Amino acid sequence: MATTYVRDGKTLTYTNSSSTAIAVGAVVLTGNTVGVAIAAIAASGGAGAIQIEGVFALSAAAGAWVQGDNLYWDAGASKFTKTASGNTLAGIAADTKASAATTGNVKLNAAN
Repeated sequence: MATTYVRDGKTLTYTNSSSTAIAVGAVVLTGNTVGVAIAAIAASGGAGAIQIEGVFALSAAAGAWVQGDNLYWDAGASKFTKTASGNTLAGIAADTKASAATTGNVKLNAAN
């Protein structure tokens, strides 16, 4: 069988099985991969693109980050954190974040 290029893999098509629409910019967890909705995704079977690679300014838990720290998605709090326990590895800190900052730059990494 010949190898066939399908796509670059920086985005995936996500089907929303929940009864709530997903807004542009919302964080989406699919399996063990974290992405960001790049278009609104309708509820109950709507499909849309999520970007799973790149740097995004995203909601962050309290606590300082330094560039390169592993970051995890805390789905319960809807924030990125350095706390691994019970959370999904999402990528690394793209830049330093002050302890009190409510957002931080996250480099999503689809290879998690």
